[in-house]
Amino acid sequence: MFHLRPLEFDRIVADVAALALTPLGRARLDVVTPVGDAGDVATLQRATSETVRFFERNPAFPLRAGP
Repeated sequence: MFHLRPLEFDRIVADVAALALTPLGRARLDVVTPVGDAGDVATLQRATSETVRFFERNPAFPLRAGP
C-alpha cells in the first residue's frame, strides 16, 4: 500500500526545529508539512535560491534568542 507520509520527514522536521533560536521559530517549524504540488515545490525552491543569493551578497547579522 502506498503511504503519503514522506520517509523520515517528521524526523527531519524535528531535527531542524531543535535548532530554532526562538519559541516562535520552533512553533512555526513544528507545523511544517510536505508540499505535494510540483508547481508549489518549484516556487518554494526559487524562493529558497533567492534567499541564499541574498545572504551570499549581504552577510547576515547573528541572531540570538533572549532568555
